[in-house]
Amino acid sequence: MSIFFLFSIKSAIGFGVGLGANVLVRFALKYSSKINGLILVNCSTRGVGWLEGFSLKWPTKDIPEQRWTESLLNYLIWHLVGSTSESTQYELANDLRDHLENNCNVRNVIKLLNSYLKRTAILISQSNTKMKPSQSLQCSVINITGSSSPHKDDVIDTNNQCDPAMTSYVEFSDCSGAVLDEQPAKLAESIRLFLQGLGYIQHTFDPNKSQRVFDCGTSDIPPILPAKMDTPRVTGGLSAVDHSFPWMVNVVNLKSLKSCGGAIIGPDTIVTAAHCIIDQPEYITVIAGAANLFGRLNLFNYYAVSQVIVHPNYISCCDNDVAIIKLKKVLERSEMINSICLPAEQNQELKPETTAFIVGWGGKYPSGDLNTFGSFHLKQGLVYIKSNDYCKQIYGTFDERDEICATNTHDNVDSREGDSGGPLMILNKTDNRWYLFGVTSHGANTQTIQPGVYSSISAKLDFIKKYL
Repeated sequence: MSIFFLFSIKSAIGFGVGLGANVLVRFALKYSSKINGLILVNCSTRGVGWLEGFSLKWPTKDIPEQRWTESLLNYLIWHLVGSTSESTQYELANDLRDHLENNCNVRNVIKLLNSYLKRTAILISQSNTKMKPSQSLQCSVINITGSSSPHKDDVIDTNNQCDPAMTSYVEFSDCSGAVLDEQPAKLAESIRLFLQGLGYIQHTFDPNKSQRVFDCGTSDIPPILPAKMDTPRVTGGLSAVDHSFPWMVNVVNLKSLKSCGGAIIGPDTIVTAAHCIIDQPEYITVIAGAANLFGRLNLFNYYAVSQVIVHPNYISCCDNDVAIIKLKKVLERSEMINSICLPAEQNQELKPETTAFIVGWGGKYPSGDLNTFGSFHLKQGLVYIKSNDYCKQIYGTFDERDEICATNTHDNVDSREGDSGGPLMILNKTDNRWYLFGVTSHGANTQTIQPGVYSSISAKLDFIKKYL
């Protein structure tokens, strides 16, 4: 309550996950006039049962030592994710483990767990009962969970206690307890609709008029070139400075949860690899203006797609592996969003050993493999354009009219660090702008020193410019 007084906040909409959601419900019951709505993810209003109490005691048995233990980490991962039997949840669990060990204060976590152990049940009544008004939630509520969340039953129980006229229940299929990380687009859409229902979403932005003009190939936040940051988890990949490549987007299939990279080339136009969107294009959405995909996004990072155009001569791996995505809403130019320049000439040649850069959220798979956020933080890598003769020796089917190959065997960098569809970029030192020369298509095996193969953008300028 002190925060409301300190910042003169009259009322607010609460958003909470797990324990945070539990706290918000208690606050809303006590100070109903201060809360206009509640967005609750994995909210439990139950007290500590015998099974949970038993589960919570064994991970905290080493509390006096004030250190991370395997049992403590395992419990927290279970609490946040649930079962890690699925590959995507296993990857997420590993990232959570790294985050907890490297970024979280174990003493504070242990204090939080001790407090969580002492929680009591929250008694909520529906407003049409004879219980006191203070025991019923006086605001609209949306309860959200995943189909395989360890808290699903608790969420259903919480939802059943609330007034059905003021409560919504949303369950995401094929999703664990980590709703924010596994289903961010669906979560954002649910929140948008909830806020719209409360009358808080108003379209003040004119989609036909950007506040800032797109200035291709420039970045308000300059990248570090070459980067020398330590990222031991990703072979050859280096952490990019947040928003230093503002044209980089993540192209996500909301059904399969597979993702690719892409690049902004116009206010409502994205270019990516055709093989990224050829399957189930109706489920494609775009994440723009984000550098870190780990639970730090909001609904304004997501852009619905109006049209997907695959190159008319695309052949399944890998001729003409390029596609255009048109967005329903125009992107607004900011320090986080800008376009990259296209090559000046059709079929513009690149000299061997020209320095180029790749970026993406890949990092765990060879290029050409779709992945579910292999790395949550954007990575960058330096590569060198290789000669056509060299590429033909490696790939007998290499087509110099349509493809570019590049690698950096010295630093063990290749396009596994820049997802399929991600940009192959070159900085023009004359005008100090970045130009898009390729999108990641296939290849890239640093174990066998195979270079990455990129679908040439300059070879397809006529096709691309039709949709700008």
